Order: sequence, then structure tokens, then C-alpha cells
Amino acid sequence: MKPQEIGLCFLVVPSDFYRRVFFDFSFFELIKFDQGLTALEIQMNTHLIYRKGFSSEKESLQQLGILSYSQFKSILSPADWQTMDRFLHNDKMWTQLVNNSAIFVCEDNEQLIGMAYLVPSGNPTHIYPADWSYIRMVGVHPGYRGKGIAKRLTQMCVDHALQTNEKTVGLHTSEKMDDARHIYENIGFAKYKEIDPIYGMKYWLYKLELS
Repeated sequence: MKPQEIGLCFLVVPSDFYRRVFFDFSFFELIKFDQGLTALEIQMNTHLIYRKGFSSEKESLQQLGILSYSQFKSILSPADWQTMDRFLHNDKMWTQLVNNSAIFVCEDNEQLIGMAYLVPSGNPTHIYPADWSYIRMVGVHPGYRGKGIAKRLTQMCVDHALQTNEKTVGLHTSEKMDDARHIYENIGFAKYKEIDPIYGMKYWLYKLELS
């Protein structure tokens, strides 16, 4: 038996789902095909579960976003924080984001503690060209930082972009997000250009070519 085959097993489940589970000590991968159309990938490292998110989880995702970005209250000027806080509480923005994106989340004991969104190409903004897909709102619960969650969620976005034949993935990040920039650069993103300041902070546009 080859080492990578240790613990390989198949589960019998209802006919409209097919699950393949691979156990590798502290890690397993579960791929569930829903009616043969949608692949829901779940990866678990100890107690953390990674999976695709759903637009129906909008309220929980918004609350996680508000909590994840609360660190900026002590970093930004009062006026800039007020602007960011209004953005984070903008229901219309969250509705558009969850409806137009592939959502990836991390959960612990059924609580969402990490999130990232991949917006497909064809959704241009003043920052992103029409032929770019781009990653938005990578956020992790403050109590779970330092566990590699943001990196894994970002990689899931990149993997999905590859699977859906995107050519370019973009993202933008600020001078105050040193850890985030380190993650993105390790994955392969390169600084493309400086963009106009946001919330009084210097921002850069990053780009990853997939082809």
C-alpha cells in the first residue's frame, strides 16, 4: 500500500450526493457533488472546516466582516473609521457581494470565523478591468488570526479562478496590512501599481496571472 493511500475510504450516502473522504492524520478532504453539478469542497485541519459559502449566509458574513475589520478603529482617523464603518454596515454592498461572488469560508463549531470572495471577470470597477477576476473582503475573526486561515481562503479563491478559466486575479491592499501583503506575495501576487488612497491609507493593486 502506498503511503498516500493510508486511510482512504468511501462513504455510502443518499443517491443525490457523492462523498469521497481522505484521512491523513490531522487533515482530511471532503468533496461533495450536489446533483452532479456543484462541487462543495471542505477541508479540515483539526477542528476548522473550509468550504464554499452561500448567499443565504449574508447576515453572518456581514457580522464577521464588521468584526474582522474592527481593528482599523484604532488605526484610522475618526473620520476615516466612520467612512469604513458605514461601508461595513452597508447592506446593499453585502447583498451585491454575496450574490456576485464565489464565497469561501472557514468555520469552527458551525461558527463562521473566516471568509473570502472571488468576483468573476465581467464585473469591472474603477480599480479592476473587465477581464480581471478579483478577491474581496478577506477577513478572519480576531480570535483566530495566525492560524493560516486567510492564506488558505485566498488560495481557495485562486484555485476556483483556475477551475473557472479566469486569466487574471487581482486584489488591493493597504500599507497597514503587512501580514496580508506577505500572504498574497507568497501565493504569487505581484504589486501592479499604486492606486488612490482609501480611508487615508496608501493602497496598491496586486495581480496574479494564471495563464
